[in-house]
Amino acid sequence: MSIERILWRRLRVLSDLAIAWNVYADTHITPSLTRTMFPKLWPLEFNEHFRGFEDFQADCKAGSLPPYSFVEPSFIDQPNDQHPPHDVAAGEQFLLSIWESASQSPAWNETLLVITFDEHGGTYDHVLPPWGATCPDHNSNPGREGFTFDRFGVRVPMVVVSPWIREGTVFRTDTDVLYDHTSILATLRDWLKIPADKMLPSKRIPNAPTLAQLLTLPSARTDLPDISAAASGMLAALKERFVEVVEDPELNDLQASLVSGTAVRLQQNPAIVRNKIRTRNDAIDFFREQSIGHK
Repeated sequence: MSIERILWRRLRVLSDLAIAWNVYADTHITPSLTRTMFPKLWPLEFNEHFRGFEDFQADCKAGSLPPYSFVEPSFIDQPNDQHPPHDVAAGEQFLLSIWESASQSPAWNETLLVITFDEHGGTYDHVLPPWGATCPDHNSNPGREGFTFDRFGVRVPMVVVSPWIREGTVFRTDTDVLYDHTSILATLRDWLKIPADKMLPSKRIPNAPTLAQLLTLPSARTDLPDISAAASGMLAALKERFVEVVEDPELNDLQASLVSGTAVRLQQNPAIVRNKIRTRNDAIDFFREQSIGHK
């Protein structure tokens, strides 16, 4: 299950329970990817749940982030999403901005920052995806071609940040079940006290280990690592090594999905729109012409 679909299911449960949530997107020209990909979110007004990254920074400063906040990078205009062929240094700078905003918030002691990805990025992994995953539902047992979804996928990076985590912690599951993306759902279930009958029906969630094992300190730490100083040298090195091979690259699959989804939302023919939009600059012009931005 993709992290985007997991995200949508989270938002549905939170809305049903009247738990506040926001999606913050680091873009002004293109709409939120989360909103675009899920038509049930289209009726929502922008300021109701969807905001810009500057709003995230302001909410952090005011200590007013909702109980659940999801931050999106920019996928097309000045992209910092780290999808190829984009500059990975831009993504690292974006993560630094998120960290600086969250860690300086007066609500930092009540914040759990989870940095994760929906795919492994093609990096070689010597560990084969293991078996033993819980089949999520009856329809998946079996699914297409007889697969029963009892195998985990490739490993993806995840960093968890909190003043309640001991410095230098490297963690693995504390149960017989491996961590996967549903561990975030299980953690939210316990943190926000979501009743079992309101949780998503996937059988994988009840078995998933949560992130609670990381919060071991008797009191919140008051020290903050000086990441900015270290990051400046790292980002400079990345910039020096990165070369933009194509000035106006063709759209990757994710960017094409954002264009097609927006066309459908605007009641335009996605096939005709996509036939006209081949490159990143074409997409930027399309979104500017629609004048939708966060709308």
